[in-house]
Amino acid sequence: MSAPDPRLAVALRAHRAGDGDTAERLYREILEDNPKNADALHLRGVLAQQRGDSDRAAVLIGEAIAIDPKVPDYHNAMGETFRARGRFGDAIRQYRRALGLDADLAGVHNNLGLALEAEGILDEAEAAFRRALEIAPEHGRAHSNLGVLLKATGRLDQAVGHYAAALAIDPDDADARNNMGNILVTVGRLDEAVVEYRRAIARRPDFAQAFDNLGVALKDLGQLDEAIESHRRAIALRPDLAEAHKNLGLALLLGGDFENGFAEYDWRWRARDAWPRPFSHPRWTGEPLAGTTLLAWGEQGIGDEVMYASVLDDVIAAGARLVIECDERLASLFARSFPDAEVVARAAVPDSRLLEPMIDRHSATGSLCRWLRRSARSFAAPRAYLTADPEQAARIRARYDALGRGPKIGVAWRSKSGVATVDNIRFSIAKSSSLNQWYPVLMQADAVFVNLQYGDCAEELEAVEHRYGVRVHHDSAIDQMADLDGFAAQIAALDIVVATSNAAVHLAGALGKEVWTLIPKVPDWRWQLDRDDSLWYPRMRLFRQTEAGDWDRVLARVGAALAPAIEAGRLGAQAM
Repeated sequence: MSAPDPRLAVALRAHRAGDGDTAERLYREILEDNPKNADALHLRGVLAQQRGDSDRAAVLIGEAIAIDPKVPDYHNAMGETFRARGRFGDAIRQYRRALGLDADLAGVHNNLGLALEAEGILDEAEAAFRRALEIAPEHGRAHSNLGVLLKATGRLDQAVGHYAAALAIDPDDADARNNMGNILVTVGRLDEAVVEYRRAIARRPDFAQAFDNLGVALKDLGQLDEAIESHRRAIALRPDLAEAHKNLGLALLLGGDFENGFAEYDWRWRARDAWPRPFSHPRWTGEPLAGTTLLAWGEQGIGDEVMYASVLDDVIAAGARLVIECDERLASLFARSFPDAEVVARAAVPDSRLLEPMIDRHSATGSLCRWLRRSARSFAAPRAYLTADPEQAARIRARYDALGRGPKIGVAWRSKSGVATVDNIRFSIAKSSSLNQWYPVLMQADAVFVNLQYGDCAEELEAVEHRYGVRVHHDSAIDQMADLDGFAAQIAALDIVVATSNAAVHLAGALGKEVWTLIPKVPDWRWQLDRDDSLWYPRMRLFRQTEAGDWDRVLARVGAALAPAIEAGRLGAQAM
């Protein structure tokens, strides 16, 4: 066996010291003299990978493997090239080949966990991270990565423990600081999260994702200008960082900059968790609509579909033939409300009618706002745009009239996320109250209260009746989330809806009912920062928290406003 080339050690020292140019020159010289030097090929490939050239890295490392397929580091490095290119299955195979040669490589177990997590194989990913820590308990990255997985699966306390362990091992680990900030945001410790993000940025000034995450935390604290600046810093560092553009859009929209906000928010379709519909027609980008056929498809949750449907009449008024794809539970309601449009229920495989060449353009309904809601003036004079089944609403009203005199008040007190991610659950918690806190509302005499809260809430209703002696009537004939047309008729049968921000307030607003919406101090962008009315709905009144998390004072104000309105008869039945 020939002696190793002494230049290799010099090149490796330069490589580790961050002098990539010197390392590259020496690797190249070694390979010019000996093209079969597998170590030089491997290390030159690693350098190419570190410089962002995964394709070249794969070629060089592949040549090293062809020369000597029994070196675990080569397979691990090849796995890293595949993982960087999103080929996670190929990466997993390479990591497992490395571990087949040496099962005690903690770094390879860690990398395997990352690839398995990216493939959604979470149990095996967790096992890989834990195996890395069994081999090397001081492996900070494995602690941090396991924390990310635990956070994503809702085990927040365990995640905090692993982030803390990672930081104890390496206080300068910017990734661990960023991850700790993320979980502090999730549990509502925003000020502490800001500190962690700033520490991450101090250690890595080009950490675009930390700037983006800092912006989210600042927005949730109500520091909007600082949030926008932080998102812009992230984008300056990573112009292609879709999450930062999306989050900048949300901050701009919250501040009322609709033109720029909706443009940035359109980046959501490039984000990692995006699920755009698979239509091949060109996207609508503001071209004249007259004489064209536009397919508008609903996105996000039921509340979003209902809210964004407020722009559909604008499309019809502009002279377009409109085809609407919506949640199947909304199909009959939308068909009644938009008689000049064709309404198709959404399915996993799109209805064949939606693939016809006669459709000229398609757009998510939220993206229509980029062109049709470019300023606050374009929201002027919102009006009711959904129509409940009048016969069903009349039958329901008759049932409720039999329950007692006075106005019929629908109530809902919490939000429930559509997709149960940790972040969605966090937003739902921020928008939710406890029914036990609603005494200032429920104490009103001469009123009938009707439950609009979807999900199982029988115990809460029973507890409130036992505690306060007030019955909130549950209509077992209505399944709010399974039968949205029936839910709309139920709301139409009421005099007013009082609820936290969930699907009930969107349906009530779109139906033109009087609706009082309870919102957090720093709300979702759609409610803006300072308004007491809604841009979207004609008869909505907003009751805002003055302190984050304090629903008691909000509900006291609602109760104080309800009492004179009931006494004066201002909540009498409206036309259905």
